Amino acid sequence: MTAWVTGLPNLLVEQLSEPAQPLTVTGTSSPGSPETASGSSESAGKHPAQPTEEDCDLAGVYAVPGTRYAIRSRSTADLSAWLKNAADPDVTSGDYVLQARAGQTVVVTAFHTVLIKRVPAPPATVVTVFPPCAGAPLIFYHASVDLDAADPTPKLTKTVNETKRVPVDRFEDTVTNDSPLVLDFEASSAKYDVTWKFRIDYTVDGQSKTAWIPDATHAFHTLATRTDAPALTYTPGTGGMWTARKGAPS
Repeated sequence: MTAWVTGLPNLLVEQLSEPAQPLTVTGTSSPGSPETASGSSESAGKHPAQPTEEDCDLAGVYAVPGTRYAIRSRSTADLSAWLKNAADPDVTSGDYVLQARAGQTVVVTAFHTVLIKRVPAPPATVVTVFPPCAGAPLIFYHASVDLDAADPTPKLTKTVNETKRVPVDRFEDTVTNDSPLVLDFEASSAKYDVTWKFRIDYTVDGQSKTAWIPDATHAFHTLATRTDAPALTYTPGTGGMWTARKGAPS
């Protein structure tokens, strides 16, 4: 369950004061991460019979800090505001494409996990929003991250064929506009409330540069949840119907 995220906007938009950067990053990630839970800014009334595009943008599973919430009908805008500070429950995952600008050849030399904050996980409610929205690109690299580890360096593997991946000990790959690098990742925590991001080291024309996933401003948010955490399910298109389970308040 993913929602579109545009990474590194400063690299995607050519600004008057700065030249365009040689590497762009775009992709999808779990809904509790930045920009994916923003939803529609327009006010909403009753849901139509079929879910709207704004409803689909909110589809996913969230960890909302706290365990006492009123189960009531919510508009898409109301639900979006409620989920604004949510995290990804236990695991953050996503798919990103690194692509060089036309005429540039970029050599990506490393991926790093940067922990911005890591504190013991607070109680939370797991909220599922239906329906799921489709879309996943072909994957070439996979990064696995243990956010609880003292050293959360991504463990990288490369796809050889549909059934085989091989470990990558020292990462280096060339990226051009016609030959992008496709990466998916999964980062998990069983103990902590973690705010984090990826740092990408690369060179172009012999100069070392840095890019970020999801971008320079935002970060991913992964929150470990307890097995007895309250769980709510929301179905758009039904007038805001909730289903409570696992000890959620009535």
